[in-house]
Amino acid sequence: NPEIYLLTADLIGAHPQECVAVEDSSVGIESAIGAGMRVIMVRNRYDRTKENRHATWAMENLEQLTPSFLERHVLCIP
Repeated sequence: NPEIYLLTADLIGAHPQECVAVEDSSVGIESAIGAGMRVIMVRNRYDRTKENRHATWAMENLEQLTPSFLERHVLCIP
């Protein structure tokens, strides 16, 4: 259900298409996509092989979510 993502975007005054969700579960990824957001998938420690072709980006851990990653990949997309 994308409702939590839509509510959050509304609370911060942003359109969902302007938001990026960070998720480690397939259900969360699908919810964020259902809300119209781009998604950074972080593989979780229980399933390092999990793939989700619907996520916009994938990373091994949150340490990879750096300011330079955001500048190169997220902020450059209109």
